[in-house]
Amino acid sequence: MNFFSYILFGLSMGLIAMLTFRACTLHTKIQLSRGLAYSFLLASVQTLFLLFGIWFGSLWRFSTGNLDSYVFVGIMLLLAAKLSLNLFDKKNGTAYDISRFSTLFLLSIALGINDLIGGMGIGFLAYVQQAWLIASLPLFLLVFLLSYLGIMLGRRNIEIKQRRWTLFAVLFVLVAIVMVLL
Repeated sequence: MNFFSYILFGLSMGLIAMLTFRACTLHTKIQLSRGLAYSFLLASVQTLFLLFGIWFGSLWRFSTGNLDSYVFVGIMLLLAAKLSLNLFDKKNGTAYDISRFSTLFLLSIALGINDLIGGMGIGFLAYVQQAWLIASLPLFLLVFLLSYLGIMLGRRNIEIKQRRWTLFAVLFVLVAIVMVLL
């Protein structure tokens, strides 16, 4: 994988975090200073899940031909299908009370599952042991910035099209798959 495909993957995960935090902030008023801490926690947990997924996927690599790339495509398509389930959500996002640390931590783990799945796919395809910073830095920064943007949008009660942004997240994953295979 190249650095641009990691950026696309980070954008995808960041958009999902933005939509989730926006919906949560609509129902629970959060101070912007606490929002920075919440965004930092979310980005840290998601980055750890990505790195664990890459490590776990690299343990299960195959030594035969192109089987690793087929597994990568299958796992990433599974992730895109999982993200596209949000397209059928009639509501404008599910809201949680993220002012409580336990809820915020469990929400971070739930959103981190997407990164775990994507990390497993990346682990099948690329050796990232030496370049773990290149793999994790775009995800951390984009999830941190976009989740904080979601908090700011929720505080101002700005209406956004959830389906459109979810579609962008799915498209970013699909473009990252194509970029890796070319």
